[in-house]
Amino acid sequence: MASDKGKTDETAEAGEVKSIRQTLSTNDFVEVRAPGDSEQLACRSWVEQVEGDKLVITWPRDPHDIRIPVRHGQTIELSFVRSDAAYHFQAVIEGRTADRFPRLILKTSGPPRRTQRREFFRVKTSLPLEITSAVKGAAGWASLGPASLVQVKGRTYDLSGSGISFRHTDRVPPGSYVEAKLNLGELPLVRAICKVVDSKMVYSERNKGMYAVRLYIIQISESDRSRIVRFCFRVQQSDLTQ
Repeated sequence: MASDKGKTDETAEAGEVKSIRQTLSTNDFVEVRAPGDSEQLACRSWVEQVEGDKLVITWPRDPHDIRIPVRHGQTIELSFVRSDAAYHFQAVIEGRTADRFPRLILKTSGPPRRTQRREFFRVKTSLPLEITSAVKGAAGWASLGPASLVQVKGRTYDLSGSGISFRHTDRVPPGSYVEAKLNLGELPLVRAICKVVDSKMVYSERNKGMYAVRLYIIQISESDRSRIVRFCFRVQQSDLTQ
């Protein structure tokens, strides 16, 4: 019985809605990314036309407001938020409009589905963050404490239920493990064991000579993960009203 209930819950969580037309309308905000890449910062776009399984959207732009390169026949994933949940679906780029401000013409690959718990939105947000090195012993993961090789106190750059990124003056070695303590604006702090997946130098007017460090969450309590997801969901909803 327990496994049947779990299946039912999973089906409900990832359930389909009836059609794109019944879910999306002109001027709706959507986010675009490569399929299966939940760590990528999504690009912003708006729906301009919905007709059957065809969509016309504004050209997706990255967080720096630059149009992203795409090609004919490429599959992209689009996501959007409603009051009850987040949804996603895939579409194939069939062409572009021939006007001064070109838009993309898409053919959807199926109806939208509720975003499953581990297919998370990644939102740009600045939150207090503390990072220390971590090791795995007989009793499980533990922080190395004040003498750790990695000690960072700063702020997040972006966040999702599966990962965190931040900027730092020093390179944090990819492949290393850290404990992250994250302040979502309420106690207790969120605690997670993470693996460093990337640490690249970035240059901008604000962050000259800073490393962009990306963490993948490998261990976290379900209650803390849910808190992160709810926080990201609220940020998404707030973005829609701006």
